Amino acid sequence: MTLITDELSPALDRKFRIQLIENFKEVKKFIDAYSTDESSVAILTKDDLDKFSQELDEKVNRLILGTDENTVRIVVEKILKEKGVI
Repeated sequence: MTLITDELSPALDRKFRIQLIENFKEVKKFIDAYSTDESSVAILTKDDLDKFSQELDEKVNRLILGTDENTVRIVVEKILKEKGVI
């Protein structure tokens, strides 16, 4: 599974929304493909998917609230590089 981007826009604007939607579409394609592959049924359980879904929800909430430290760090470093500070 490859996400569309991991460099989401720091602003909660149209670009951010589109990036987030595209990433969710990619995750859904992965889950749909995985759930139709009978050889993987024994490997990935409903509990695994529930845990994955909960972790994804928590990550999205942290991104929206701006409290995801790794994402904030990436955004701040990018801005500092753009401004020539680092």
